Amino acid sequence: MAVVSSVATQPNLQQSITNTLRTNPNLELNDIRVQVKNGEVDLYGEAQTGFQRALAQKFLENMDGVKIIRNKISVI
Repeated sequence: MAVVSSVATQPNLQQSITNTLRTNPNLELNDIRVQVKNGEVDLYGEAQTGFQRALAQKFLENMDGVKIIRNKISVI
């Protein structure tokens, strides 16, 4: 069994989050940027509506490794 440090998993978590947001057909987000550090996620970008903004966060809330989400997506 391989032991993986939490530092090594962060880039994978960031990639998973970005992929989840970009490929979800229910989301219409522009210029999405994700920063992850120690399970804390900062979301940046633009959403068409407040509902889309909230939905982006909702999709990530139960993802393994995500502890805190700071949703800094703006509504345009």
